[in-house]
Amino acid sequence: MNLVASVLLDLIKNMKAFLGISVVCFYAFAVLGIELFHGTITYDASMSNKTFECGSYEQLEYWANNFDDFYAAIVVLWDVMVVNNWMVFLYVFERKTTSWSYLYFIAWWLLAVIIVLNLFTALIMENFIMKWDRRDQLSGVAYDSLTVPVHLNTVHSMF
Repeated sequence: MNLVASVLLDLIKNMKAFLGISVVCFYAFAVLGIELFHGTITYDASMSNKTFECGSYEQLEYWANNFDDFYAAIVVLWDVMVVNNWMVFLYVFERKTTSWSYLYFIAWWLLAVIIVLNLFTALIMENFIMKWDRRDQLSGVAYDSLTVPVHLNTVHSMF
């Protein structure tokens, strides 16, 4: 338990660079999204009495999820990043603009989910492995009354 607590404390110290990368990615894609999709989705009061296809943008009343301002753009990017009805956003922006809008959302998904979140996971794993290695550095592994020192310096050394 001491190892896990120390990993979490060290992780907070090491999060500056990761958070900086995340903020830059969110900011750049939010500004690009505002430039590309500003004003494409508008709410009309007459739509409140209509029936829409189940699971569609209109039926789910996602009117606030658009690129009309910076904060709404951040919310849309977060929703796409955590795969929260991402296909609803893809379909509505494709329907309101062109099919090239898929490129924007897929590029965001690749950057946010595949690269940034995997870097976060690797940061946690590397921190844990380094702490584990320091803890076991003085001790060794005994094989048939023979003590062999174990040194795991990286993730690759484990495997």
